[in-house]
Amino acid sequence: FAAPAWGRRRPRNGRLAALLLLAFLTPGASTGGGGGGGAASAGSFVEKARELHKQGDLSGAKKAYKKAAKLSPRLGDAVYGIALIAEEQGHHEEALASYERAQALDPYSQAGDRAKELAKLVAVAPVRLEPQEQKAALAAIRQVMPPRASGVSASSGADDEGCGGQTPAYLRAWREALPEKLLNAIQEGFATFFQHKHFNVEGQMTYWHAKGKFKKPRNAVELAIYKLRPLVPIPDEELVGAEWWPRRHVVKQGMNLHVDQDLTTDRRLQKFPAYSSILYLSDGGATYVLQQTVDLSGGLVPPVPHNSSVAYPVRGMFAVFDGHLVHGVMPPAAPSKGHREVLVINWWRRKPSAPACNELPRSVASKHVLGKEALKELAATSSSRERIGMKCMTPEDLQDGDHFSTFGHIFNVPLPVP
Repeated sequence: FAAPAWGRRRPRNGRLAALLLLAFLTPGASTGGGGGGGAASAGSFVEKARELHKQGDLSGAKKAYKKAAKLSPRLGDAVYGIALIAEEQGHHEEALASYERAQALDPYSQAGDRAKELAKLVAVAPVRLEPQEQKAALAAIRQVMPPRASGVSASSGADDEGCGGQTPAYLRAWREALPEKLLNAIQEGFATFFQHKHFNVEGQMTYWHAKGKFKKPRNAVELAIYKLRPLVPIPDEELVGAEWWPRRHVVKQGMNLHVDQDLTTDRRLQKFPAYSSILYLSDGGATYVLQQTVDLSGGLVPPVPHNSSVAYPVRGMFAVFDGHLVHGVMPPAAPSKGHREVLVINWWRRKPSAPACNELPRSVASKHVLGKEALKELAATSSSRERIGMKCMTPEDLQDGDHFSTFGHIFNVPLPVP
C-alpha cells in the first residue's frame, strides 16, 4: 500500500526574481514590439493579480493573470496563478491543465506537486460502484481485514457511543460549542489570516498561542481557544499551548488523508499534537478519523484501517480527536456548491518548530485586537453546548450502500463509506 506524503509544512519557494528574469530571456517574452516590453508589461499584470488575490478578488486576479499569460505565453508565474485560482474556485479540470502547463514552462516550480495533490483530493470523493465492482471490492477488503473488525461511528445524535465496545469512537463532538456572536467575530478575521498565511515570505503556515496567555485573549480566536479548552482532555500540566489556522475550500473538493505533525523532529511523542480539534464554521464534507496512524518512516499502521469515526459538520460544532490519528475530509456524494470553513486547533505538549509555526505577527494581530468591553461582552455570551452521541454502523450496514472511496488512491481497494 502506497503511503501518502504526510508533510503538512514545506518551505516557501521564493523564486519570483528568477522567474521574471527567465521571462525576459525567453524568445516568446521578447517579441512583439519594444524588445522585452511585453514581458515587462506581463510582469506588472502578475503583480496586480497577486494583489487582487490577496484582497480576495479571485475574478479580478484571474483576469489579470490571463492578461499576463496572453502578453507573455511562456511566463510560468501567470499560468501557475491561473491554476491556483481555478483550484480555489473548484474548477479542477482547468486547474490541473494549468498546473501541467506551468510545470512544462518551469520544471523547477511547485506546479507538478500541486497537480499531484489536487488529483488526490479529487480522487477522495466517493463514487458509486456497479454491483459486480462492489462484490470485488468487498472480497478484497475481507482479505486484508480481520473478521468483524470494521465499523463506523458517526456523530449524528444517537445515544450509544463506542458501538457497544466493538468499534470505539475516535472523536468527541459537541453541537453549538460556541455562541453565534463569537463565531461571527472569528470569521471576520479570516480574510486577513488567509492573506498572511498564503502570501507571507517567512514560511509561516500556522499560529501559536501559549497556554500562559489563554486567560488574556486579545482577539476572537484566542477567546475561542480559552472557551474550548475545557473540552480537550489533555492534563493542564502537560499542555504548553495551541496551534491554530483557518481552512477554507470548495465543498466538493474534500481533503486527502493526513496527520498533523512537526516534521523537524523524529521523537514520536513530540512529533504529533496531543489532540487535534476542529471548530466548524459551516456545513460541508464529513471529517473522517481512522483507526490508523503513521510510523516514523511514514508507513501506515495498520495498512488498511479497520474502524473509523465520522463527523458530519454543522455550524458551531466542535470535534476533538487524538493527534496521532489519520484523518481527512470526504466531500458529499451529491454535487454541492459553496465553501467549507473551519478553524483548526491543535493542542501540544511542546511548541511546533518555527518558522512554520509562530505567534500571530503584530502587524496582523493589531488589525483584530478587541477592546475590553467587546471581549467582556463576547466572553459573557453562552451557547447550549450539547455533547453529540455516536450512531454506530456495522460492516453489514456499510455493505448495504453503494458508495466507495480509495481516499485519494492511498488504499489499493475502494473502501465502503456512509
